[in-house]
Amino acid sequence: MNIYVYKADGMKKSDKIAFNYDALRFICALQGVLNRDKPVLFIDYRDKTDKFWLDYISGEGKFLHGRKFIELENIGEVIDTFADEITRCGLVLWDKNVPAIMNVAVTACGVSDYLPVCDDEFYGYLKSKLNNLEVRLNLIDKFAGICVAF
Repeated sequence: MNIYVYKADGMKKSDKIAFNYDALRFICALQGVLNRDKPVLFIDYRDKTDKFWLDYISGEGKFLHGRKFIELENIGEVIDTFADEITRCGLVLWDKNVPAIMNVAVTACGVSDYLPVCDDEFYGYLKSKLNNLEVRLNLIDKFAGICVAF
């Protein structure tokens, strides 16, 4: 069985901060869905901790020993590789104008195997790559007008 390793270090070097934040949150959720039953995807953010754990779990007698590792260099490769799984899961679309809704989106994703995405640049990129992508839960404008007084 192959293990895909997404080398996310390019995100640290890019000036597309919002895009990368949304993409990494999405990839982390995808990793959770894919790895629920068996190891499939490892995110290597290119720090010493990730390298340590990947080396450790693939060492002699360990969980991933003898597995073939396939490196994915960018977000496009991740989306292409897991296009069927992403399409199967569907999305929870959250509103960038109310950042706390991201917590609702992530919770819904954890319960229902959806994938969270902000209604922003990354969502547009994702739609351009996957034609039949379905928004299963749309949180845009669901919390407008709510005011909390302290």
